[in-house]
Amino acid sequence: MTSFRICRTRCFVGGLLVCLPATWSVADSDLPATGSSSVFSTSRTLGDEQRVADLIEALGSERYVERREAEQELLEIGMVAFDQIDAATEHVDPEISASCRFLVSEMTVRWTRRDDPPEVKKALTNYAGQPDSYRISVVTRLGARGDRWAIAPLCRICRYDPAPEVARQAAIALLRTDEYPLNYTIDDAATLLHEIGASVRPQAEWVRLLAAQIDDPHSVADAWSEAVEQATFAADVTQDDGTLTQQISELLRNLVRIQIDTNDVDAALTAVDRLVRQANVDPAEELERLLSWTAVASTSDLLDQLAERYAAELNSSKSGLYLLARMRAGQGRGQLAEDLADRAFSAPANRGVVGTPQGRLEVATVLLNEGHVEWGRRELRAAIAKAGPATAIYSQAAMALAYSLHDWELNAEATEVLAAFTNPLRADSDLAAQYNRLYEQGQRSQMLRIYPLNEIEAYQHYFDACRQQAQGDVDAQWRALQQAYKLDDSNADIIIAMYRASDGNLERRETALAAIEKRARTLEQAIGEYPSSVYRASSFYNEWAWLVGNTEGDFRKAVRYSQKSIDLFDEQMAIDRSIKPEDNAGRLDTLGRCYFSAGDIELAIEYQSQAVKYLPHQRVLQRQLDEFRQAQAAAQP
Repeated sequence: MTSFRICRTRCFVGGLLVCLPATWSVADSDLPATGSSSVFSTSRTLGDEQRVADLIEALGSERYVERREAEQELLEIGMVAFDQIDAATEHVDPEISASCRFLVSEMTVRWTRRDDPPEVKKALTNYAGQPDSYRISVVTRLGARGDRWAIAPLCRICRYDPAPEVARQAAIALLRTDEYPLNYTIDDAATLLHEIGASVRPQAEWVRLLAAQIDDPHSVADAWSEAVEQATFAADVTQDDGTLTQQISELLRNLVRIQIDTNDVDAALTAVDRLVRQANVDPAEELERLLSWTAVASTSDLLDQLAERYAAELNSSKSGLYLLARMRAGQGRGQLAEDLADRAFSAPANRGVVGTPQGRLEVATVLLNEGHVEWGRRELRAAIAKAGPATAIYSQAAMALAYSLHDWELNAEATEVLAAFTNPLRADSDLAAQYNRLYEQGQRSQMLRIYPLNEIEAYQHYFDACRQQAQGDVDAQWRALQQAYKLDDSNADIIIAMYRASDGNLERRETALAAIEKRARTLEQAIGEYPSSVYRASSFYNEWAWLVGNTEGDFRKAVRYSQKSIDLFDEQMAIDRSIKPEDNAGRLDTLGRCYFSAGDIELAIEYQSQAVKYLPHQRVLQRQLDEFRQAQAAAQP
């Protein structure tokens, strides 16, 4: 790294005086080549900046020769002059602004540096020239990590990426609004200022405000509010409404966080009002997201005022009443929470599906994910009671309920729930044919997955095998697993259970190994057949890694495949905004298992902890984390 001394060490950001480091660095590869006619040496002065400013003005000269000479000299100066040239793309002189846009497009940004960690080099390799959606997926992957080494590359993207949408998204990723605490240090603030340099892009101002926020949240409240207003009116007109709304909403969420940090409840409420209006969503939806912040959930005064302010909206919907119930449960007001949950259970479902099984299924999914298991199971049982015997809703609700029971190791009940669905269909060929036609025709009921009958029956026997295992009846467990495997030989969990149940029995072990080999080979073929289907390929990579990581084989390859599945998932998430980071918990769970099997317990715990953080109420994830930690403790001398 080579340092440049600059005289201007302070700047005003949104009316706030922010101190910049006395020195700032660029990668050695960003320097002009030796022998260049650049006016820059290893020391940049205000005179150098003035020279660049003069050259930019010369781009608007009436004389063609002067324009071309200025353009050539600016290209020779290169990346050191990038920020000034980038700022001039908005010059009032259309000739100058057009020339500066051309110069920016001609400059070669070295996206990786020699001192970048391997994760950054991997993420930014071949970054240039990729479509916006791909570059946003890179930002998503870097931002999701939460590691300090991600600060520099995100600032790099924010400062240099030619697409405003991508550059802004990098700044948004640095705000880390998925969690309440920023978890930055003063050293991180210095890194933010150092990396963003002298950029005058709007998102660079956000980064500088973030650096000041780390040190003193109160000092930047007004400046952040002004920045939100400027973003609203000055955002690039080419952005689609969804992206613009999403990015400004993230700025507003950060503003809410600042107001909570400074104990200004009234200002926080005002910011929430703006956020609800900006996002144009049901208040319950936005309040639900804010409730995931521990600082909000633990601030009784703020919760009470939010509940009062949005009382009409929250009390008029099923999801709103359940949100109130969850808020009161978090405050330790158990009886009030139960009363509200009872009202929610009897209330019409959202979005016009009044009292339908589908509406109950939708809200049950949220309740289960939030850990309100009994409320969620009650909704699922009500959905089952209302649904017809050979319907997609019944199968979906039955599978969700059975899995919830299995997660709590209530496998006898889980088996009974699925048997109640499958037995009538096996006893009535017309019903079975009706359901099979529904599946074979690929019909979907409000985007719900329709499980094939054999798959549901396979899970029924698998859960029964888990019950037998808990009772210590290995033979009965094996018989149940064999029944499950005959019904669905593609289910990795069944094959893994066969492998573990075969320990000490050579014949059974050979059967299990044959099943593993068969499924692994099928998945390898599927990976080759669907290279362009990102989401499907991600699933195949993940399943192969899960199967091998839990049994035997090439564990290092399993780690690579698991990481590949996560990379592909991140790409898909950047394209499809309906996919959320927490949907990646299962893949992180796989990566944790693969690292554990490969002998890297520390990384196993790291990734398993991420999975638990996304889905803290899924006990199966916590059980695997406990297993890893116990192994780590046992390995200590």
